[in-house]
Amino acid sequence: MSPAAYRPTDIVRGESVPNGRQQGQAAPDSDGCRRGSVTAAPGAGVQRRSAGAPSVETATGAAAGIVAARTAWRAVPAPLARTGLARLQHLAGNRAVAEMVTGLPAPPRARLASTVQREDLKDAIGEVAGTHAGGDVAWLEQVLTDPGNTAESLAGESPETILENLESRNCDDQTVESIKKLTFEGLLRLLLRYGVITQSCGQTAALVHGIVSPSTLDQVGTQKDLGALVETLETSTRESTEKGLPWYVRVEGGGHAFVVEVGGGKCRIYQSFFGTTTLASDMGRDSSYPLSEFTAKLKVALTPSNKGDTVEPKVLEARRSLFASQAVHPDGRYQVQAFPQEQGMGQRLADKYRSGAEVWAPLLSKPATEVLAQPKATGKAPVAGDEVLVTLDVVSDGVTYLPVKASELEQEKKEHEQALQEGRQRERKEYSVRYGGFNMSAHYIGPVDDKYRFELTD
Repeated sequence: MSPAAYRPTDIVRGESVPNGRQQGQAAPDSDGCRRGSVTAAPGAGVQRRSAGAPSVETATGAAAGIVAARTAWRAVPAPLARTGLARLQHLAGNRAVAEMVTGLPAPPRARLASTVQREDLKDAIGEVAGTHAGGDVAWLEQVLTDPGNTAESLAGESPETILENLESRNCDDQTVESIKKLTFEGLLRLLLRYGVITQSCGQTAALVHGIVSPSTLDQVGTQKDLGALVETLETSTRESTEKGLPWYVRVEGGGHAFVVEVGGGKCRIYQSFFGTTTLASDMGRDSSYPLSEFTAKLKVALTPSNKGDTVEPKVLEARRSLFASQAVHPDGRYQVQAFPQEQGMGQRLADKYRSGAEVWAPLLSKPATEVLAQPKATGKAPVAGDEVLVTLDVVSDGVTYLPVKASELEQEKKEHEQALQEGRQRERKEYSVRYGGFNMSAHYIGPVDDKYRFELTD
């Protein structure tokens, strides 16, 4: 082969080359195989010898990493002579060929399998809040909830009682008259600013889950003890490292529900706590911990205790540190679900906010006094034995204010019916159902169209 037919500098500089070859492509020898060099990005550190020398071409660039014996290179088709991450991905499809060509172990499949673009949840929430909600994460969270439930929770209040609540939280720039002049949106923003209204922990956990991994939202978690919960966090951390994606663990039980994000060897909780902490205020604490520190603190915080028990100071401190509240009462049993981040998280959150804003719009423009003037309950109070039809957003598990899933209700129904068939005694699970302005305990009966029938028990 003549020097005019092949010059290594053509490949490095990406110049046009003779004989109609494509840019960056070596000339073929008489047998049609292209050999004697590899293509690399400028600055990749490729060392070459001429095609006729019986030596090894060594690529030291980070993207290439190729050490190829000339005899092995001769047998590789021309398309594989291109390097870079894309070619390594191609080679990984045939590990035997990849290892033959590179002389190195082929890249693990797991590292190349994911096509999901990694997104930071905290950044995504902040970005969507900044773009659509005036930078107010609490308002973002509010718009993602059901407006009817919020309006009902405030119905029957008066400007006077609203002012009392505000003043108890150190708000000193409002009067009864100023509250009367507010729109419902203005009132909501004021109440959110001073923490008068918050979401429940279960609502926030479900909200975060739906943003991160909607395809797994309706799946039922697995009941685990504390040791198995910690193992799930450790396993999820390994999964996150191997696949290059954040992993999430949703935990429910002991009077609380939260989602733990694991990735990069660290853990961060996403949560609210009914009556005390919003997702926004908790994110403001910026509490991220190395995995080992987090699991050690979690083991202490979830030390089993009952309501009214005297709890050790170190346990209370761990609970305040992780949950921003000590009002939990772990019993050692948790519903646990682990899942990866799914593609398009930021866009999904933005879409949810836009659709939620459309639902909220008619209510927000109303005078606050009009919403407050609505009666809190209509008709007679429901009593035990009544059957009611409700949607799932007003049904909680009776412990964590968590809106339950249809699949959980059906599993409970199935287990109860099976116990009856087998003649076994089984205590039925009681749910909390909000109906007619009242929170009532209830047993699940079954679905009716798009609603769910419950029998009230108190």
